[in-house]
Amino acid sequence: MPPSPESNWRVDMLSEKEFVALPQAEREEHRTTMLRKIELARALASEINRRGSLAIANDKPAEAAKYIQAMQRLAAANRGPNVTLLLNLIGESFARRAGAMQAEFDNTNSAKHGQSASR
Repeated sequence: MPPSPESNWRVDMLSEKEFVALPQAEREEHRTTMLRKIELARALASEINRRGSLAIANDKPAEAAKYIQAMQRLAAANRGPNVTLLLNLIGESFARRAGAMQAEFDNTNSAKHGQSASR
């Protein structure tokens, strides 16, 4: 069975149950690797956020939507019952970023439509 598209966005493939079942030494090694991957994912999320905000500010709605969708995918892939508790927290932070990007996009579009209607 091929991997799901969601797994392409997931930082780590273990669930919390699988993670805690690892022997102590292996769990510590996996935690160290997972923390490095989380830092990379956080850097990716920051770049997605930066580019999305630039697209919104520069009135490029199609490009902005692409970055919002990327942040939503990153969030969805890294939260829920199939990930570790730590990764779920990170996924929740990505979801908040996606929500903030969406709100920025919506507010910018609302302001533009409001300006157009008053002219």
